[in-house]
Amino acid sequence: AVYADGMLGNVIEIDNGKYTVRYCGLGDNLLCKKGDVVKQGDSIGVVGEVPLESSEESHIHLEILKDGVWQNPDNYLG
Repeated sequence: AVYADGMLGNVIEIDNGKYTVRYCGLGDNLLCKKGDVVKQGDSIGVVGEVPLESSEESHIHLEILKDGVWQNPDNYLG
């Protein structure tokens, strides 16, 4: 899914059937659209703004769900 959210900014949601990963706070120049197949290493966008976290420096807000349950992204990032 690709959509704009008032609190999270531009969002790209990637679902592989087991995990759903949401990249929030992307800039307006998104590099993929709904239905595109992406693989590890593909560029999907650039850092933009996360309205909910506007007091912080520019960053990507990352959300991970496993089988619909929220996960701590730190457990998945090396």
